[in-house]
Amino acid sequence: CHNGIIYFADEKENHFLCSYDTNTGVKQQLLRYNVWAPVYADGSVFFMDIENNYRLCALSLSDGEVRVITDDRVDFYNVTPNYIYYQKSSKTSPALKRVRPDGSEETIITEGTYRDLNATSQYLYFREFNDDYTIYHTPINGPVSVSEFSFAKEAVTN
Repeated sequence: CHNGIIYFADEKENHFLCSYDTNTGVKQQLLRYNVWAPVYADGSVFFMDIENNYRLCALSLSDGEVRVITDDRVDFYNVTPNYIYYQKSSKTSPALKRVRPDGSEETIITEGTYRDLNATSQYLYFREFNDDYTIYHTPINGPVSVSEFSFAKEAVTN
């Protein structure tokens, strides 16, 4: 949602990218793409491209251009001002990765399968897929440095 406009995949009809203006009540189709998990950030709507193996793309709202952010198959993602964090889905090389919003500087944060990507102004928090207790974090900007967020585990086990 941004400035009273909600961006969404129209699940009832076709999964095309749509918007709904809460001020006027007008719904409109923005893109004839089958999309999943659209997120507005800084003048673009990021989305998973269902028709192309769930790669991550972005629609520029200023010029209507669609750009591919990564060709990796994405399970889920989180957009921050400087990076997009996402889980690369792969049977042979799954990884938690980050990339700039323009698609540059793709970096592996850690190998494996992770979930619950939650961003604050300073850290990205995440968990391994089959672990409900251990939470890891890495700085949201700057060099990648993964460490366990032990306070969360202590709160659950005490």
